[in-house]
Amino acid sequence: MKSIILFSCCLFAISASRAQNEPDLSALEKGPLIVNQLPANIKWQVDYRYTAKSATQEQQQQAAIDKKNAELAAKDPLFAKMLNRQKNLKVINMTRPVQTTVTITGTIRHEERIFDKGDRLDQWANEQACVERIPGISQLNVRIDNTLTQNNFPGFTWINKSNFVGIQKHQGTDCLVFSQRLYLEQITLPEHFDPAMVSGEENKVNATAYIQVSNRYPVELTFDGETRAYTYLQPPSSMQVIPKEFQAAIDKINTTAKTP
Repeated sequence: MKSIILFSCCLFAISASRAQNEPDLSALEKGPLIVNQLPANIKWQVDYRYTAKSATQEQQQQAAIDKKNAELAAKDPLFAKMLNRQKNLKVINMTRPVQTTVTITGTIRHEERIFDKGDRLDQWANEQACVERIPGISQLNVRIDNTLTQNNFPGFTWINKSNFVGIQKHQGTDCLVFSQRLYLEQITLPEHFDPAMVSGEENKVNATAYIQVSNRYPVELTFDGETRAYTYLQPPSSMQVIPKEFQAAIDKINTTAKTP
């Protein structure tokens, strides 16, 4: 009898220990994992920090990026075209952003990105088109797409209930925390990620995401030595006005698209 009681107590202790280690998923039922509907007027800033890497690590990482780009280009003609255009424009893959500021007022979106070498990317968009000035390129780049419906918080598509680890205080606010080892492409290029083209646990990186509990806005994302910290700023009270040069480019492409 004592043996049976002791065995039962051990099972209860193991079950209790597992219950304590499992996160309370009820917190996830009170809203989306990450905000999916933004207010009409909103402004936020992303600050990027990087841990130091050796020259060898940088070279290995760039070689891996080049290899992956070549593999994706072989499978996706649109990606191949974009990659070729980047090479023609001499866009340097190793240039890293240090700060991004996004302002949305109604149907107008403005994004400014500052890179580690001081270059700036300036992008304006409305419901019809997106126009951007790429560092080192005099001609404006114009795309016919609705940038307003894009993923405003890239890098978080991997979060789900299975990698939720609990609620923690982070940067002074209660956050939903998600953590998992992932292939880099699952974070940076999820739309092009192909499980059949990657292998090896050693090729994965640690990723951790912090999402504010109260409003589901991102607070921080860390992966592969990179940290993105999000700050939400006071948005303009009135509609933004697209600069004349950018607006003229949008009008021109819209006129061209309508011409039979």
